[in-house]
Amino acid sequence: MTDEQGVVRQGRLKVLEVWSLPLGHRVVVPFNAQAQPVGEAAGLLSGFLGLVVTDVATFPISYHSWDKVPNSYKESCFNSIKGKFCLDRVLEKHFIIRKLGKNWRNYRCFLFGQFYQVEKTREQNLEEHSPKFIPLDMWAAFVDYRLDPKTKLEANKSQTKSFMTFVLRNLGLESVPPEFADLINPQVSDANSAEPSSTGQQSSHA
Repeated sequence: MTDEQGVVRQGRLKVLEVWSLPLGHRVVVPFNAQAQPVGEAAGLLSGFLGLVVTDVATFPISYHSWDKVPNSYKESCFNSIKGKFCLDRVLEKHFIIRKLGKNWRNYRCFLFGQFYQVEKTREQNLEEHSPKFIPLDMWAAFVDYRLDPKTKLEANKSQTKSFMTFVLRNLGLESVPPEFADLINPQVSDANSAEPSSTGQQSSHA
C-alpha cells in the first residue's frame, strides 16, 4: 500500500476495508507481462471488482449489453477504483474495464436465476418477486430483455453459483454463511430444512 507521499507500506486488507482507506492511500497491484494482476493484491482487486458491479446505481442492469453501458459510467467507476488501487497505466485500465464487464454479465445472470420464477407470468414476477434493492422500472426493463425471444438465454447455474461464492469469500469470509446457503444451492437448503420434520414424523410413529 502506498500513501499520498509515495511511501510504500506492507499490510493486509479485506475487500470491505478498501472502501475506508484514508484519502491518498492506494493498494499497489503488480501486473505481469500479460497485463494481468498478480500476487496477493490481485485477489483483493478481483474481489473489489466483483463487489462494485453489484451496485445497480453504478451499472444499471437494464442495458442490453456491456457495450451499451455509457462510457461515462465506466470512466466514473474506474476513477473511483483508481482512487483505491494504483492503476496508472493504460493496459491496467483496459484490464479493469474488461473485468467489470465480465462481472456485470455474471451478476445479471445470477439475479435473473435467483429472482425470476419461470413457472409464473411476467406480471406475477414483477408484483411478487422483484428484488427490493433494484428499482422496479429497471427490473422490469431487464426482465423484458431476458424474455425477448431474440435474447439468447444463457442460464449457466454453475457460473452464477461460483460468482456468488466468489463475492462472499472475497469479503473476507472463510465459508458461505448459513443465511446465504439458499442463494448458493436452494435445493440443498430446502432438503436440510426438511430433515427435522421427517425425523419427527418417524419418532411419532415409533
